[in-house]
Amino acid sequence: MNIPVHPAAGEPSSYDAARDCPNNSCVVAKIGQFERELADRDLPGRQRLEALKFLVHFIGDVHQSLHASNNHDRGGNEVQVTFMGHQTNLHAVWDTGIIEPAVKGDERGYALQLARNITDAERKLWS
Repeated sequence: MNIPVHPAAGEPSSYDAARDCPNNSCVVAKIGQFERELADRDLPGRQRLEALKFLVHFIGDVHQSLHASNNHDRGGNEVQVTFMGHQTNLHAVWDTGIIEPAVKGDERGYALQLARNITDAERKLWS
């Protein structure tokens, strides 16, 4: 569900859980759910890994401005763009187009590279 646009201002209204997340069936609620699952060391590793994957995807989604309000463009799927010389849509650029050149088909290698670049100060801050 998208946050409605204020008719007068043309800008998104504020998030309202009762309106925007009925029955906890929205990305905000799911982020909380998967965050709890990831932190629960009693859950099987496979379930925690899946929770991490959903967290990464959903956090990326909520930071994509086209998911933050309803412009009737299906989250950017109907916004056509040219990216790196290819015709595509803005949602595809956000989901894969930006990261693919860095990953170069080796997701594991890229993840290990990112992990190696975490500083001791960052580890301490994040723990």
